[in-house]
Amino acid sequence: MIGRWIGSCGRTPHELDRAPPEELYFSPRPGAIYTPRLPYHCVASNRCRTVVLLPPSSTDSTNFADKAKSAMSGDGQSGSARAHFVLVPMMAQGHIIPMTDMARLLAEHGAQVTFITTPVNASRLASFAAHVEETGLAVRLVELHFPAAEFGLPDGCENIDMIQSKDLLLNFFEACAALREPLKAHLREQQQSPPSCIISDTTHWWTNDVARELGIPRLTFSGFCGFSSLVRYNHKREIP
Repeated sequence: MIGRWIGSCGRTPHELDRAPPEELYFSPRPGAIYTPRLPYHCVASNRCRTVVLLPPSSTDSTNFADKAKSAMSGDGQSGSARAHFVLVPMMAQGHIIPMTDMARLLAEHGAQVTFITTPVNASRLASFAAHVEETGLAVRLVELHFPAAEFGLPDGCENIDMIQSKDLLLNFFEACAALREPLKAHLREQQQSPPSCIISDTTHWWTNDVARELGIPRLTFSGFCGFSSLVRYNHKREIP
């Protein structure tokens, strides 16, 4: 059943993890690669914010969900064979923070996690990095050079809250998309522990190309809570 949860912390608002799958749908933004009425798959969240959407390009979604649960629980898995999730958050605090929660919870369930970030954003994640090191969780932060200057942004402008003009917002998203090749190159180098799945923000459409070339699934992260997404979806249905 496609609408089944991959694994829920049990704290989703209004007990959405118990709701019938047919009630949990996402209406994509214009230009998104996802079809309407796409079922939710909740990976993990303790802030009631983290939702992962499974793209229709994954032909065997149920099998993938089963494998993810098995790998994360360590059922018969060796350390080298466990699931390796690559998390690629949008460079904005409202997106990064819940994805650090996801990284921690995935690791607590036995998965290996690579958290993609940039130098400036990595400095903001010092406490998170210290926490995973102290607890021994298999979470690794990987810093990619952010090409701010190449796209007309001030040097070091690596987070949305650092953009001084809305006119530079498009430049920022284009700079994010330029991380495609560096990310792909890094993941190709991980031969001893190849990635098994990319979880990326809805704004990082380009990670779908990376996942396709590597032959692995890409799950889409949305920072909206389930209730907000349902309201938006149903509101659009009422628009003539």
